[in-house]
Amino acid sequence: MTKENKASISFNQAIKAMLNERAASDPLFAKAYQREGKSIEECCNYIISEVQRMGVNALTDEEVLGLAVHYYDETDIKVGKVPACQVVVPATPEVSEARKVELQREAEERYIEEQVKKMQAPAKKIKRTTPTTTDTPTLF
Repeated sequence: MTKENKASISFNQAIKAMLNERAASDPLFAKAYQREGKSIEECCNYIISEVQRMGVNALTDEEVLGLAVHYYDETDIKVGKVPACQVVVPATPEVSEARKVELQREAEERYIEEQVKKMQAPAKKIKRTTPTTTDTPTLF
C-alpha cells in the first residue's frame, strides 16, 4: 500500500466519522446521507476539488464538514477526477458507543420537542362565510 493510499484511507475514514456523527444528531441530514449515488470516496474528491478551486492550503474541521454536508445535501453535484494531492489528517476521530447513544437520544428528544410544539401551536381561526342568524328564538 502506498503512502497516498494510506492518506486517502485516513481522510475517507475521518470524513465518514464526522458525517456519521452528524447523521446521528441530525435526522434531516441522516436522510440526505443515505441518498443513492453518493459515496464517501466521491465526497472526499468533492472536498479536495473545492479546496483546490478555492486556492487555499488548509480548512478548519468545520469548513471541511460544511463541504461534506453540502455534497450530500445537493443532488446535482458532479465530481470529476481529482489530481493527486496530499491530505493531512490530524487524527482519525472515533465516536464511542456511549457518545453515539447520547447523540441518538438528543436527536430523538429534539424531534419529540418539535412534534409537541407543532401539536401545541394554536389552530388557525376559521372565518365564517354564512350569516350567523338562526331560526331559534332568543331572549334578546
